[in-house]
This record gives sequence, C-alpha cells and structure tokens, in this order.
Amino acid sequence: MGADDGLVQFCLPDLRKCPSGFEKIVPAIKKTFEFLVKDCINSPCDKGKKFRQSPFFCVWHNIPLCFGTWFLPCCLCATDLRTTAAITGNDCEHECLIAILLSMCMIYPCYKAKVRKDLRSKYGIEGAPIVDLCVVSLFAPCNTCQGANEVMGANEVMGLAGLKVPFCNNGAKMSKEINDDLKAAANHAGEAVGVEQPLLG
Repeated sequence: MGADDGLVQFCLPDLRKCPSGFEKIVPAIKKTFEFLVKDCINSPCDKGKKFRQSPFFCVWHNIPLCFGTWFLPCCLCATDLRTTAAITGNDCEHECLIAILLSMCMIYPCYKAKVRKDLRSKYGIEGAPIVDLCVVSLFAPCNTCQGANEVMGANEVMGLAGLKVPFCNNGAKMSKEINDDLKAAANHAGEAVGVEQPLLG
C-alpha cells in the first residue's frame, strides 16, 4: 500500500472497537492527574535533542500536514488520535473515546500534555512539562503536526511500520544530525541487550 492510500481508513475509526476502550478510561484519568500533581509541578526541564519540527510552528517542515491540521478538522482529529495511539500503545478508537470523555470533564489538554511528555521521553527530546501543557492548550494543530512528524521520522529511521499520514509522509524527513543520533541510539540499544543486529544506515 502506498503512502497516499487508505485516506478514508485513516480518517474513519472502526467504531466496533470503541466499546473495549472504556477499560482505558481510568488509566487515562490516572495518568492525567499524575501529570498535574507530579510532573507539571516537580519535574525539571529535560535535556536532550530538539524536535525535528523545531520550532513547533514552522510550516515548511511538512507543508501538506501543516495545512491539513490547520484547515481540515478531520485531518487534525485523525492525525492527533493516531499519533497519540502510537505513543500510548492504545488503539486509535480507544483514544477517540478517551478524547470524548475527558473533554467532557475538561481535562483532556492535561492528558495530551502527558502524552507529549511521554513522546519526548521516548525519543530523548528536551522540554518541560509546563511547556508541554502550554503547547497542547494554545497550539493544538502545531502540537499534532510536530508529534506526527516525530513519530513518522523515527519509524522511518528504525525501519518500523507505524504511523503513516496519507499524502504527508515525505515531509517527515529529518536532518542528518538527528538521523545519525537515532541510528546511534538504535545500535547502542541492540548492544546493551546483547542482541546482534546489523548497523543502521
């Protein structure tokens, strides 16, 4: 399947999976309050590399995705939910249900800030929890675009199947410096666990 196939499948969740998402609600609420009580108040600024899309509002990094998230609500919603699912390990449909219920409780931005913090931790990106909360609250489309570019770019380097945004994958290309950093991290991880694997690159 090409990068531009499956647009309808990408935008429309499988509603049959939604009922099983109710068991994910309580863990999501727990994560949200842990972020507010522990991370947002006590966590210092994390050191690391920068996001691929840095600053987060740079349109030129992935122009199709940027315009899609700003001017096509269905693209924003689908990309946001699928990027979140790629970080949390839940299904997109489960994240859809979480988004609806936590939005009704007016705590969904805090949950999204926790997800952004988890994304930074996963890829070793600098930042602070309070900044994560500000970005997701004030610049939601930029946050979605930035997160999607990060996940797509990392999957590309690691040779993994994962998040693919139709018509927008080519913009996830990264700088040579970031590319080399990720390759080195992947090779080091393989050595640490004592598993022989071919060097990337």
